[in-house]
Amino acid sequence: MAEIPDNAMVWGDRAIKEDKLGSAALMAAGAKKYTKKLIWAVIILALLVIILPRSIIFVPQGCGGVLWLRLLGGTVHQPALGESLHIICPWDIISIVDLRVRDFRIDYATLSNDGLPVKVMTSLRYRVVGEQLSHLYQDYGDHYEGVLIGPVIGSITREVISRYRADELYAFARRRLEVEIKENVSDHLDFGIGDGVPRRGPDIKDGYVQVLEISVLEITLPTSVTSAIEHKMEQDQVAQEYEFRLRRETMEAQRKDVEVQGIENYQRVAATPWFRDYMKLIEIQSNYKIADSANAKLVFMANSGMPTNTVLSISEPTGPKPAGSTEPAAPKGSDKSEPPVKPEPAAK
Repeated sequence: MAEIPDNAMVWGDRAIKEDKLGSAALMAAGAKKYTKKLIWAVIILALLVIILPRSIIFVPQGCGGVLWLRLLGGTVHQPALGESLHIICPWDIISIVDLRVRDFRIDYATLSNDGLPVKVMTSLRYRVVGEQLSHLYQDYGDHYEGVLIGPVIGSITREVISRYRADELYAFARRRLEVEIKENVSDHLDFGIGDGVPRRGPDIKDGYVQVLEISVLEITLPTSVTSAIEHKMEQDQVAQEYEFRLRRETMEAQRKDVEVQGIENYQRVAATPWFRDYMKLIEIQSNYKIADSANAKLVFMANSGMPTNTVLSISEPTGPKPAGSTEPAAPKGSDKSEPPVKPEPAAK
């Protein structure tokens, strides 16, 4: 068997090593290329995740948007952005504000006209004006309720309540409070806007918010004051009750005076001769009506100035007999056609 030279074996091992090195180099180059692509894909995906949410803005239902340009002048003074999809640069901002009817409630501590402490809870129903939303957001930001609305309502509420006494606030002044507070708050909020904001006219409501309704939910007075007012009102009701009783007794006395006067007039008329004759005529007519009635009767007439006492006998009813009725048989020895008994004259 022929022997392989040492040089040939060396060259063979070198070739095998070179093949292995070439394959490794190719694999390293391919891995490096794949790694670069992966890095670029991750970068692009990260940019999309970061940029898209900041570039695509949805304004929800019942809201408006205020556009702020970071590189082109800041807040854009225009009507509120409507409900839809808006695409902006990722470095710009759209602030979303609720334009629906809102209810703002707050408590205030103040003094009444007579110096008593009063706590008042008010409720303001309002709506942000979309045309002035950019100015509102630029001047007051997200906390416009506490910065703009709260101080205005508090100042006006204290001023209005200071005009009334504590008992008036407790009893009947709540509706007047609501009317006066709403009128003053409307003058400040419906027409009041910041400096530098253009006005459309003196009678046009260019305010940041539109006041819809103001309600006084609760008026709280000290316990001692409340008890005193309730006692006073109770005594006032008692006094009114006594006044009513006095009026009733006065009218009753007048009624009795009229009744006595009528009785006196009747007695004066009854004492005249013609009245007695008239009463006799009425008595005679009544007797005839009783005697002519169809019912069986026995009438005894007292001697009241008439010449005789009269006894009227029982008579059969003269009306038609009911169907099916039978006449009772007469007793033996009696005559059915016997005439009725005539009244006998009274003894003189």
